[in-house]
Amino acid sequence: GSIKQVFDADIEALKKIKGISEHTALLISCFSRFAKMYSYMEIKEGGQLSSPKSVADYLISQLGGEKNEKFYAVLLNSGNKVIECLEIEKGTVNKSIVFPRKVAQAALSYNASAVIIAHNHPGGTLKPSQNDIDATTAVKNALHAVDVSLLDHIIVAGKNYLSLKEYNL
Repeated sequence: GSIKQVFDADIEALKKIKGISEHTALLISCFSRFAKMYSYMEIKEGGQLSSPKSVADYLISQLGGEKNEKFYAVLLNSGNKVIECLEIEKGTVNKSIVFPRKVAQAALSYNASAVIIAHNHPGGTLKPSQNDIDATTAVKNALHAVDVSLLDHIIVAGKNYLSLKEYNL
């Protein structure tokens, strides 16, 4: 259907297409990984994050085509420069369990001053669930206990995003 769908497809799905060998499927998969790595390096080396949109663009490239929910933490220094972006948890098609302790541990181990958390909704809806809001509060409290700020929680669905901070959630 589109180049994005090709890059988001797994190797087995690609091999089912007439004319696509295992080697070609692996090459296509490598292109997708390189594109994600390039996007990651661009945000990590690009300097200060100035808006939810700037980090959302990166997160869309990482999470937009995922078939299962994933929970990420973007760790920032005191100047809001990205230190690291970590996948904290991988869930199912409609659920990802969040352990606030893991987010706090990651922040401490990288000496982060602030964190932006994010997860995807593979089903396509951007509406935060009550579980999403409760998880945000739990992570915020865990980070507060170790003197780290939670700047935002971003939900990604396809090419779109919702910033809980922008919606005062």
